Amino acid sequence: MLKFAGLLFLFSCAMLLGYAQAHQLRRREQVLGQLLEFLRQMTVHLRTSMAPPRELVGRVARQSTLADCALVQELARQFEESGSFRRNIGRAVERTGLEGTAEGDILLGLGDEIGERPLEHQLSALASCTLELERELEAAREHSARYAPLYQRLGVLGGLLVVVLLA
Repeated sequence: MLKFAGLLFLFSCAMLLGYAQAHQLRRREQVLGQLLEFLRQMTVHLRTSMAPPRELVGRVARQSTLADCALVQELARQFEESGSFRRNIGRAVERTGLEGTAEGDILLGLGDEIGERPLEHQLSALASCTLELERELEAAREHSARYAPLYQRLGVLGGLLVVVLLA
């Protein structure tokens, strides 16, 4: 009976590992979608109000569609302390774990433009970053569609293999 419980536990662990990996792929899709929405909202608010970065980020962070976006909320917290957009986006990217990722690098590129250059340059930088994030999102969707089911199946098969080998 104890052996059966142990085998069931090992099977469950292996299966959950596969499902967790598939969930990470889908989560990246969700994060990229939120970041894309953030850039679109920044563009709209910058075009209509021409407000400083602190005010723009505050407005965007209060929107319900981005209430659960960690980067936007962290960026808003950074602006409460003060500072430039470059410093605050760098800290927000670092604290949300996006440092070293493609999306993190894209957002860090905005630090040189937002609040530092003329309006046309800022809008151009936002449009460029939006296009890059759209490409990343499309690639993430393809990767997730291709590999998420594979990871799930591998988790189940790995669990079955462990049970067969130890039984």
